Amino acid sequence: MKLSDSPFFSNRILVRDLIGLLLVLVIGIGGQIFILNPIGVLAPNIPLLSPQDWTGSRISSGVADSSGSHVRQWKLKRIFGIGLQVGQYSALNTGAEISQAIIWYAESAEAIAAWQKRDTGQPGGFFNTQPVMTTHLQDGMPESILFCTKYTASGFKCAYFAYSGHWYTNVWFWSGGSTYLSMADVQNITTRINQLLLKAPDKP
Repeated sequence: MKLSDSPFFSNRILVRDLIGLLLVLVIGIGGQIFILNPIGVLAPNIPLLSPQDWTGSRISSGVADSSGSHVRQWKLKRIFGIGLQVGQYSALNTGAEISQAIIWYAESAEAIAAWQKRDTGQPGGFFNTQPVMTTHLQDGMPESILFCTKYTASGFKCAYFAYSGHWYTNVWFWSGGSTYLSMADVQNITTRINQLLLKAPDKP
C-alpha cells in the first residue's frame, strides 16, 4: 500500500486543507473589519470618527499620529487626526469633507487651556455669530460648541470644539450642499464625537 493511500496521510491532507480554509476566512473577515472600521483596529482607544459615523463616507486622509518623536513630548501630548470625504469637495465642490484633530494631554488642565484658546488664529468674523449648539460638563457631557456659517444651497462650513478629561478636539465640516452633508448630519456627528469623548480613556 502506498503511503498516500493510508488513512493517516489522507486525514493530514484534510486537516491541512481545513486549516488553510480557516486561515482564509479569518484573514478575509479581519480585512473586512479593517475596511469597515480601520480606526477601531489601528487606534481603538482614540476618540476619532470613522466612516461608520458618516454614512457613505470614505477616509480621505488616514489615521495620523503627529506626536513628537521625543519621548518626553510624547508622554505629555499626543495629536491624532483623520479626514473623511463624500464626493470630490476639494476638487469640484461637489461633495463634503470632515477633518478631525484630537489631542491627548497628560495634564487635563492643558485640555481645558486648549478649549479656552480655541478661537486663537481662526479666521476673523467666523466666530462672531451665535453658536448653533453647545453642551456642558455640568450636564454630564463634554464641554463643546458648534459654529456654522450661513447655510445656503451652495454650501456651508462648521467648526466644532470639545473637550473632556484629557482630550481636546476640533472638527471642521465643509459641504457643497445639503445633498452631501446636511445640518442634521453635522449634529448627529457631533453627538457621536461627544459619545467617543465620554468613553475615551485617560491615556491612549
